[in-house]
Amino acid sequence: MPDGLSKEEVEVFAGEEFHLVYAMTTTWESLGILVHRGEVGLQMIDDFFSGPIIVSWRKLENYITGERKEVGRETINEWFQWLKERLEETELDTPPKPAHIEHNVRKRPLG
Repeated sequence: MPDGLSKEEVEVFAGEEFHLVYAMTTTWESLGILVHRGEVGLQMIDDFFSGPIIVSWRKLENYITGERKEVGRETINEWFQWLKERLEETELDTPPKPAHIEHNVRKRPLG
């Protein structure tokens, strides 16, 4: 999916598979509130999903903004946005390093 599509363009692009977009955004929403309430650590979500969350927000921001305007509720996907913002903050000081590079056992000294 290209970045920056409008709400209507996202719906057309996703077509019959739009339920997958809904499932993904509600998953990120659920993880956001769990992190906020301290049930799941931000580092765990960062390790598992930082890339997909940040990229999916970039692709869906206009969709979410359009949905908020259409239904008159700024709370639509509020925890998804909150989580994306927290993940971006963690990357300000330390850019993300892929696990296959950061934890490459072949690069560790033996012994």
